[in-house]
Amino acid sequence: MRSLATDDISDKVLKTLWLDKLADNVKNILLVSDENLEKLAIMADRIAEMSTGTECYTTSRNVPPWKEVLQRMSAMEHQIEKLSIDRQSRSLSRNFGRNKEGSRSR
Repeated sequence: MRSLATDDISDKVLKTLWLDKLADNVKNILLVSDENLEKLAIMADRIAEMSTGTECYTTSRNVPPWKEVLQRMSAMEHQIEKLSIDRQSRSLSRNFGRNKEGSRSR
């Protein structure tokens, strides 16, 4: 992170950003330490090595599954509505074309 950060970002801000990316069990231990980032990184590695591996770390989208289903249903409703409008437009244009053809033959 430090190599990606510009010089105007303080170590305190960098530490906060880095801690936010860690698992809660590691972060809670490191929050009480006043060590610099290098030492904290070493400590984080050791804590991760010592963990039993029973925890599963995932990235969540903070959207409950049922809400995602509702969003998808809403998107499908909009697609169906658009298809219905497109179909009506085509039907009207065909009927309009037929009426013009019929009036020309008279």
